[in-house]
Amino acid sequence: MNLVENIIRYSPQRVSSEMSIQDVAKGMFSDRIRALLVKENENDVGIVTYTNLANLSITKRIDPETTAIKEIMNSPILTIDHDKTIVEAGELMLDKGVRHLAVIKNKKIIGMLGMAQVLAHLLTGKG
Repeated sequence: MNLVENIIRYSPQRVSSEMSIQDVAKGMFSDRIRALLVKENENDVGIVTYTNLANLSITKRIDPETTAIKEIMNSPILTIDHDKTIVEAGELMLDKGVRHLAVIKNKKIIGMLGMAQVLAHLLTGKG
């Protein structure tokens, strides 16, 4: 069966909610990471994506050097269970208007899933 757990990126990268937008953006662009989890006191509290960064540059007048990433992150974190189908994940993304979901197993985030992975799998059978 085509399950989410078969195509996710395990061990998602995390950043502190207090990191500056600029530092997070530099890391995301240099490592080609499209989405990161944001943590606060060891708890995952949000997701930051390329889209957050793009919207920031267009719509907000804040200083990326001094503003914390928590100011632009998406919260609460949208999740999907690891044993759901890839089609269900795509439908949830479309319904909620997001491109990334955190994948959970036993109430713990185990990975991230992006719309690009969903589309690649549906079109080619590969994640």
